[in-house]
Amino acid sequence: PPPAAASGARHSAEGMAKTAPAWRWPTALALLALAAVAVASLPAVPPREPIAAPGAAPPQGLMLVTQTAANTSQRLTPMPPRAFVKGGAAPGVATLTVDRSATAQTIVGFGGAFTGSSAWLYAQMNATMKAQFISMYFGRAQGIGYTLGRVPMGSADFAVQPSVSYAMVANDTDLEFFSIDVERAWKLPLIADASAAVQAASASSGRVRGGASGQALGLVASPWSPPAWMKTNKQMICDLWSIVTGCQIEDSDAVKAVYANYFVKTAQAYRQAGAPIRWFTPQNEPGVKPFTYEGSEMNAEQQTDFIERHLGPALATLPAAERPGILVYDWNKNSDYVQFAGTVYNNSAASQYVEGSAVHWYDGDHFDSLSQVHALAPGKIILATEATARNDVDKAWEGGSWSIGEHYLHDLLGDLNNHVTGFIHWNLALKDDGGPLHVGPIVGLPIFGSDAPVIVDVPGSPPLQADVSAEQADAVLAR
Repeated sequence: PPPAAASGARHSAEGMAKTAPAWRWPTALALLALAAVAVASLPAVPPREPIAAPGAAPPQGLMLVTQTAANTSQRLTPMPPRAFVKGGAAPGVATLTVDRSATAQTIVGFGGAFTGSSAWLYAQMNATMKAQFISMYFGRAQGIGYTLGRVPMGSADFAVQPSVSYAMVANDTDLEFFSIDVERAWKLPLIADASAAVQAASASSGRVRGGASGQALGLVASPWSPPAWMKTNKQMICDLWSIVTGCQIEDSDAVKAVYANYFVKTAQAYRQAGAPIRWFTPQNEPGVKPFTYEGSEMNAEQQTDFIERHLGPALATLPAAERPGILVYDWNKNSDYVQFAGTVYNNSAASQYVEGSAVHWYDGDHFDSLSQVHALAPGKIILATEATARNDVDKAWEGGSWSIGEHYLHDLLGDLNNHVTGFIHWNLALKDDGGPLHVGPIVGLPIFGSDAPVIVDVPGSPPLQADVSAEQADAVLAR
């Protein structure tokens, strides 16, 4: 249920004064469990009371039922207990058959992305709202028990500052000036609060619930682009001129070795900040060449070579307990995915460093491609690392539509039935205009935002396609 908005609280940082944000749940997410439940946005309802203490057993021979249903007032509503009866099937009675001999993949968890946009919005909340936000996502008693998260390494499209990397000094081949300080104002505080909640929930439940060890938040870190000075076009975005120059890391062993060290330093810095990384993907959406936000090309052969000769050996220098795994691809699950993963997996020198692959949902279902990749390497995991809906297509939170929730549930169950081991959706929170984000504009092309499971109202915040100014960023850092 949506928490009541705190009254009167204000943030007074220069250039960012505003009332405390209010929020509401849209239908952007299928609540996740092995038996997933879709949640819709309707007018506020009173907070629900726990049906039973966590782990409590129902009466002997009965199962507890909690139901959410479209076109009704039922929202996580306790229903009459149902009885399990052993024996043959009867007309009109559903039969549940459990085959203990048939096992499938081990689920590593579910989660959302700690984007710059979501983290910036989280920073605008007062302490009460932050606690409610964290509890809803990462708690277990009144939350959905997330244990995974994805973090862009520097800028992405959903960020309030463009073209920021962890190596901003050009030609710093020793990475002497490497720093993740750009993340300390927004992303790292959100990750810290989420991580503490995951650990507390795991400790109180006494159960393993995914993540790196069942006790920690499992982070996937992905670059949208290498630092600009390492690229052929010398920009983190892929501008129109990159049609000629290319938009990728320079084809130089020396540069690629520096970039591999960039990943090592990222792993070390995040661990020192209390946010250990569980997996890296070498490149977000490696076939995309975006003109309006950060991106970089890296085809299957290039990624295989980079892992085999640079990234894999570099990460292998870290202690085993501190070494992130590598997930290849990180783009749409389609026929390209099968070919891409096959190229990497068929190279034993590269494949030895690879724990699995990562996929997105933006090109249709293609669930068969998941099973095809699983067949290529049954011992490697498949993690769904990004999924979102455009906010201009169906603002579900406005009209009570179930379509986005049903979309998530359809994709989630299709993934799980085809060997996917975990599911991470995109932004944890956005504004009602689908931002903030810093893409565009390109004349003649529409600019749109995304939907998110939590919508935050922040009066006076950056509009859909504007960057936070240096003065505003300094004010937040000072605060």
